[in-house]
Amino acid sequence: MLNAIIHRDYSVNSFVYIKFYDKKIVIANPGRLPEELSIDDLYREHESRLRNPLTANIFYMAGFIDAWGRGILNILELMGKEELENPESEESRDSFRIIFNRQVTPQVLLTGLEEREFLEK
Repeated sequence: MLNAIIHRDYSVNSFVYIKFYDKKIVIANPGRLPEELSIDDLYREHESRLRNPLTANIFYMAGFIDAWGRGILNILELMGKEELENPESEESRDSFRIIFNRQVTPQVLLTGLEEREFLEK
């Protein structure tokens, strides 16, 4: 979520959002990657391209960022420690999304009628 706030394009009239689905979680923010960065670049060591350096510096000084250009790599490291699959990233016309696949368990699927039906069994 910090990456989305730090890297969003504040000139786009939209917002950062998190959507929860049964099988995935999507975090999206306005703004595409800088032209010199590709999605593949995010999954290896890369130079940081700060769109909002003041915002980034606030999070850095508060101790939420340990180094520039490590956000996605930190996510990958934490996902690996939990033996979870790497998230997917994608861009559309004016936004960037990161998609985390969820492990589906009965608790994740319990909603509305499904929950009542499950509890009756």
